[in-house]
Amino acid sequence: MKAWNLGWVVIKMPGPDYERLMYYMCNMLYFQHEITRKFGDLQLDNLDAEIILNRPWEEN
Repeated sequence: MKAWNLGWVVIKMPGPDYERLMYYMCNMLYFQHEITRKFGDLQLDNLDAEIILNRPWEEN
């Protein structure tokens, strides 16, 4: 849901609002950390899907 919100904000923004982008990125990182802490790492059956999901965190 947080990733969807980030995508929606980026599409609708007339110019870069870095504070709002940082807010959504921090929210996604926080929830990813909480899910990992409670349930462990997420492992998908498809390596391409894992690469796509992890790419934003590796690049930032």
